Amino acid sequence: MEKLLKMANDYIKTMDWKDITLVKLCVFFAGVALGSLVSPRNKKTVFFMALVIFVASYIPCMVKLVQFYLENNEDEFDEDEMMLFADYIPE
Repeated sequence: MEKLLKMANDYIKTMDWKDITLVKLCVFFAGVALGSLVSPRNKKTVFFMALVIFVASYIPCMVKLVQFYLENNEDEFDEDEMMLFADYIPE
């Protein structure tokens, strides 16, 4: 099992954002397909279980993202990059 996990870690290191996006889409739609099989009387229970697992996994991901940002914040965006973000700022 350790060899399999090491191989998976090594493979993930070779992936770019597009590959990771494809994996996430596959997992998401597998979840949608499985969710459609849940009986109507169990849908609320499954929904709340999924919500708890989502929150429990989302928080550590966001903590890592914020830590990464704070550690690598010395590189400032140039003016052209900032203008790309300006389009998304609501008025």
